[in-house]
Amino acid sequence: MIPLRFSSITGYSAPSYTLIFSRITYLLTIIFELFVVARPLSDNSLKTSDLQIEISSNINMKRFFTSAVAMAAAVAAIPVSRPLIKREPVTTITLTTASTYTQVVAPATPIPIIPTGTATFQGTPVPVPDDQKPPNGSGSKLPCVTCSPSGSSSSGSSGSPGGSNGSKLPGISYAPYRGDHQCKSGDEIKQDISDLAGSYSLLRIYGTECDQVSKIYPCAKANGMKLFLGIWDINDVQSEAKLIIDAIGDDWDIVDTISVGNELVNNGAATPAQVLAAVDEARAILKTAGYNGPVLTVDTFVAVQEHPELCEKSEYCAINAHAFFDPHTFADGAGKWLSDTVQVVKSKLSSDKRVVVCETGWPTKGDSNGNAVPGLTQQGSALRAIREAFSDHPDDLILFSAFNDHWKKPEPATFHAEQFWGIDGKDSASE
Repeated sequence: MIPLRFSSITGYSAPSYTLIFSRITYLLTIIFELFVVARPLSDNSLKTSDLQIEISSNINMKRFFTSAVAMAAAVAAIPVSRPLIKREPVTTITLTTASTYTQVVAPATPIPIIPTGTATFQGTPVPVPDDQKPPNGSGSKLPCVTCSPSGSSSSGSSGSPGGSNGSKLPGISYAPYRGDHQCKSGDEIKQDISDLAGSYSLLRIYGTECDQVSKIYPCAKANGMKLFLGIWDINDVQSEAKLIIDAIGDDWDIVDTISVGNELVNNGAATPAQVLAAVDEARAILKTAGYNGPVLTVDTFVAVQEHPELCEKSEYCAINAHAFFDPHTFADGAGKWLSDTVQVVKSKLSSDKRVVVCETGWPTKGDSNGNAVPGLTQQGSALRAIREAFSDHPDDLILFSAFNDHWKKPEPATFHAEQFWGIDGKDSASE
């Protein structure tokens, strides 16, 4: 709703016309009475012709003064005050509370609007469009490209308790899809991970399509990166878990965490009970295969605030949170916003559990969302603020996203920014 308020149409202020007119009329009436109407005939001996001339003069004088009165009225009607300073129309914009935290990470996220300095959700999350989900694997399986020898086997346990890898670097999310919605080849994935090496300690992926686990695993290992793996379809847990087990073998030390589903409750795709049942199923299968690390679900901070049970049975609480979807937050305030959001999530949990942000970032292109403006400079400000806020625990942070995701479709609900969350605005070398 945008009410408009304008200045006067003419641009002038109105003088006291009634007062001016009444004073001029009063003055002319007095003059008329003194010199015409009330003037007695000076000589009673005037002839008839003289009297006629006198009367005629009086009539003409009366007409003269009547005309004068009319002229005075016309003059009084002319604006005489100074013109007002013309201003641009005043526009008042009323922002309504509406949630749009559509996950802007590999399969998109909807985010709620949060008042500045707080992290209290108000509104209803927007479901992620189907075309924002990762494309299903198609065609025959592509061979794994070995970046280097996989090296040692493992004792079958996670690298460190609770998914903490003890690194000084944050993690990064990654999607192995090209802009034409096809799976990236092993060589393309190898190049992508080589470009990311040294900047991030962990690589988060979301599913098993495109044989991505078998392609990514040797490349991540060669570059000293941990893996945050994912089971995308909770209705096919057994098949996806088997793909992970087959790809990793017994080298579980490289696996930091395995997630089951991404933002399913937020998007209305599943109930908390359905998600938790899938987590239990996956945990049992993976434990039998020798994996003892964290198995959990990831959802938006909104969903977790409303359903803290999503974190109760997990080794830690995993959330996606993007400050860009709060119209009250500037880019350089993204760090504080994220810290405040984490604290609110912690306050909803029954125990003092670790909270890991599994997606957060800022787009370089798209539409503005109030104070949240996309752009390369703005992304730099946001990421600096976020890194600073997590400087003493960077292993609780996974940035979004490794590269721009051209396989996604721009949507108004996410400010047409879905494709442009790549760090430093970078495209994959395969684009």
